[in-house]
Amino acid sequence: MTDDAYLVLLNGPAQALGTPPTALGELACMQTPAVRAWLDAQGVTATSPALRLLPPEETQSIPEGAERLPVPLG
Repeated sequence: MTDDAYLVLLNGPAQALGTPPTALGELACMQTPAVRAWLDAQGVTATSPALRLLPPEETQSIPEGAERLPVPLG
């Protein structure tokens, strides 16, 4: 198991996983160049309904093929 959370783009029933980052308030990781570049590359914004933050204990539930980016906790 990893200590990293993941930003993941999910659609359909899998969208029930995790939490929308916007529901968690200001997250420092959302302002990093890596996250901003990843969002730009995916063509989505931080407010996209498909964007979810999954804690380390839920990462095994990420559907195969889903776009994901590890973000460190802390």
